[in-house]
Amino acid sequence: MNFKVSLAVFLGLISLNLNAKEGRPKIGLALSGGGARGMAHIGVLKALEELHVPVDYIAGTSIGALIGALYASGYSVKEIENIFSTTPWEDLIFRDRVPRPDLPFRRKVDHGQYLFDFELGYRSGRFILPSGLVQGQKFSLLLDSLFLRVANTPDFSHLPIPFRAVATDAESGKMTVLDRGNLADSVRASAAYPVLFSPVEIDGKLLLDGGAVDNLPVDVVKKMGADIVIAVDISAPLQSRNDLSSFVDVSDQFVTILMRKTTQASKDLAHLVLLPKLRDEGTFSYAGIAPLIKSGEDEVLKHESDLNRFRISDLAFQKLKHREQNKPYEPERIDAVRVSGFQRVDKETVEQRLHLREGSPFDLTEINGELTQIYSLGDFERTDFALSEENKKNVLSVRAIEKRWGPNYLHFGVTWDGEIKGKRDGTALINIQLTRLNRLNAEWITNIEMGSTLALDSEFYQPIGYRGYFFIAPKVSALRMYQDFYADQKRVAEYEIDAVAGEVDVGVDLKRFGEIRFGLRRGFLNSESELAASSVAPFKVQTGSFIGRMSLDQLDSIYFPSRGVYFSSEYLASRTYLGADQSYRKLSAQIHNFYSLDRHTVFLSASGGASLGTEVPLYDEYLLGGFRSLSGYREDELRGQDFGVGRVGYIYRLPFPPTVFWSRMFLGLWGEAGNVWSRKRDIDFSDLRYAGTLGAGFDTKLGPIFLAYGQSGSDHQQFYISVGRTFGIGSPRVF
Repeated sequence: MNFKVSLAVFLGLISLNLNAKEGRPKIGLALSGGGARGMAHIGVLKALEELHVPVDYIAGTSIGALIGALYASGYSVKEIENIFSTTPWEDLIFRDRVPRPDLPFRRKVDHGQYLFDFELGYRSGRFILPSGLVQGQKFSLLLDSLFLRVANTPDFSHLPIPFRAVATDAESGKMTVLDRGNLADSVRASAAYPVLFSPVEIDGKLLLDGGAVDNLPVDVVKKMGADIVIAVDISAPLQSRNDLSSFVDVSDQFVTILMRKTTQASKDLAHLVLLPKLRDEGTFSYAGIAPLIKSGEDEVLKHESDLNRFRISDLAFQKLKHREQNKPYEPERIDAVRVSGFQRVDKETVEQRLHLREGSPFDLTEINGELTQIYSLGDFERTDFALSEENKKNVLSVRAIEKRWGPNYLHFGVTWDGEIKGKRDGTALINIQLTRLNRLNAEWITNIEMGSTLALDSEFYQPIGYRGYFFIAPKVSALRMYQDFYADQKRVAEYEIDAVAGEVDVGVDLKRFGEIRFGLRRGFLNSESELAASSVAPFKVQTGSFIGRMSLDQLDSIYFPSRGVYFSSEYLASRTYLGADQSYRKLSAQIHNFYSLDRHTVFLSASGGASLGTEVPLYDEYLLGGFRSLSGYREDELRGQDFGVGRVGYIYRLPFPPTVFWSRMFLGLWGEAGNVWSRKRDIDFSDLRYAGTLGAGFDTKLGPIFLAYGQSGSDHQQFYISVGRTFGIGSPRVF
C-alpha cells in the first residue's frame, strides 16, 4: 500500500471514529462511466441492499450518473433493472429520427431524395457541422419522463439520497459538478459522449460527458460529506490492435486513454474499490443485461467481510428505504404552459401545433407525442419539457432548442442501377434546403442530380397561415436524360432528352398523411438521337398542361417497408391553349400495402394508367420493365397508352445482428402480372405478362442495396444491382 492510500485509509478511520460517537458513518457511492458496462452498477446496488449497507450520498459520471440519479430519486433496484431491460437502447441512441409515419409529408419527400443520414448546415457564408451525430431527442424525452417524480426538487441535496452528476465544460475543459436544476438535463449532460451526442447547455455552459475530467468522482462524494467512499469502476480496458476495427472502436479507445489517469487517482482516494469482472462489452452494446448485473453482485459479495462493518439492522434499513423511496411528484393537471427557445422559428408556429393548454390534464404520453411532432418539423435539435411547481401551480415548460447549424441545410446521396444485360445508371444527389425564410415559414428546396441523368428541381414553398394547411408553390425544373426505345426485344433508338419547365401549384397539406396539389405547367421538350440509325423520329415540342396530384404516405420506410400504405395518383391535361403542341389527357395511380408480423412481411401492390380516350404522344407514354415493374424485361422496354400491373410478395428479415456496415438484411420474392396496351380496345387480361423476382436487400449506412434476379417467360431474364432506390414506390417524372 503506497503512502497516498495509507493516508486516505488513516483519515477515513479518524472520520469513522468521530462519526461513530454521533451514530453510524456516512457512506458515499462513486459510480464511473463506461457505457453499457455500467449496468453492473445495478448489481452493486442490489447486493448492497441485500447486505443492508446504506448509501447516503451518490455521485456519478455518464452511465453512472444515470443509474445513480435513478436510485437517488427513489427508484428501487428492481425498477431500475426493469427500466434497463425493457428500454430499446440501440434504437434510443442510434436511431434518433422520428418514426417515418409521424413525419410531416414534406419531410418524407425529402428523405426519399437523399440517403445519408447526415445534415450539413450553411449560415453566414460558411458550412457548419452538427454538434453530434445524434441529437438525443428520444433519450431526452425518456429522461424527462423518468425524473418527473422529482421535478419539484431543484436542489439535488434534497433528493431522497443527495446526488451529484459530473460533466465537462466544453469551452474550458474543466470539471462541472451539477448539484441543482433539472435532473434530466444534468444526467444527459454527464452522458453526452463526444462526437456521438450533441452537448447540453446548462447555465450558459456547453457540457459534455464527464469522463474526460473525472470518470470516478470519489472526491465529489467526499465533499458531499461521506465518511466512507465506495468506488465502482466499470471503465473499459484498453483494446488490442486487432480489436480496433472501426471508428467506434478507435473512439472508445481514445476516450479510455484519457480517462485512465483520472480514474487511477480517484481509486487511490477511495476506501473500497469494486472492480466487477465484465465481459469485453462494447460501450453501446446493451444486449444481455443479466450477466452484467450479476458481475456487480459478485464483486460486492467478494468484499462482504469488509462491508459487514457498515451493516445496519433490518428495521433501521427498512426505515431508511421507506424514507428514500418517497412519494413521486404526480401532477393531475397543467396550470400553466410556457414555450421558449426560439430565434429563427416563429413562436406562433409551434404554439399552433401545441394542443396543451392551461387546465389540460397531465398526460405524459400526449406531451411526448406533441413534442415529437414539433421535433419532426426539422428545425430543432431537441424538443423536451420541464415541470416545476410554482406557487402551488404545475408549470409545464416546453423547450424547443433550434439547430445551431441551421436554418439552411445540405443533404447528399447516391443512386446506381445496373442490369447485367442492359444499361447502368449512376447519379449523385444533392438536396439544398433554405428554411424559415419568412414568418410563415417559407422554404426553398432544390434537388440536383449529377450523373447519367442531369436534373434540377427547385421549388419555393409558401404556407398560407401559421397552421400551414394551404400553400402555394412555384417551381422550375430542368432535365437531361437518356431513354431507350425497343421493338421485339431490340433497342431501336436511344435519345438524349432535354426538358425545361416552370410550374405553379396550390394545394392542401394533409400534415403527416400526405398532400393534394393542383397546378399549371409550361415548358419545352427536345430530343436528339444517339444512334446512327434510328427508327424513331426525333421530337421537339412545347408543353403546357393542368396537373393534379394526390399523395398519401404512411409507410414506415420508403426503402424497406414492413407496414403501412402508400397511395398516389396523378392527372395531366395537356392543352394547346396553354401553349402545348398537342392536347391529350392521362390519369395514373398506384397503391402499396405492407403487412408485417415479426420478421415476416407480406405486400400487395397495384398500379395503372389510362389515356382517357385521347392519343398520348410517344414521349409521354407509360413505361414498364426493369427491377421494379415486370422484372426480367429491360428497363422501359414496354411502352403504351394504357397499362396495369399487380404485384404480391413476401419479405423475410434475416436474424442477423446489426454491424458497422448494415442494420438489416432481407430476402424477398414476389410475382407480377400486367401489360401495356397501345389502344384501349386492345386491353385484354388474356394477354397479361407474368414475372417473378427473387432478391436480397441490405439496409446499409450508405443506403439501400438490392441484388435480384427477375424472369418473365422463358426469354426475358435479368440480374439487377440497385443502390439508393426505393422499393418501386414513388411518382414518375412529368414532362
